Amino acid sequence: MVAHLVSLREQHDLLSRLAAVEPLALDEATTRAHEVRVIYDGPDLVEVAHAVGLTPREVADLHAGSGSWSR
Repeated sequence: MVAHLVSLREQHDLLSRLAAVEPLALDEATTRAHEVRVIYDGPDLVEVAHAVGLTPREVADLHAGSGSWSR
């Protein structure tokens, strides 16, 4: 089950606020890579895929191929 779908207004407001955030400078010497193994078989996968107009496989492929995540 999808917990919360936001309105277009909420999406626009969030994107505007995110665009104003300055990215942090990361020091390569102090960052670490982590591998997180994921199985795409959750009970909400079909619902999420339907909500975004993709197949379950496309959702998994997009997520898995999204590259590095950092914060």
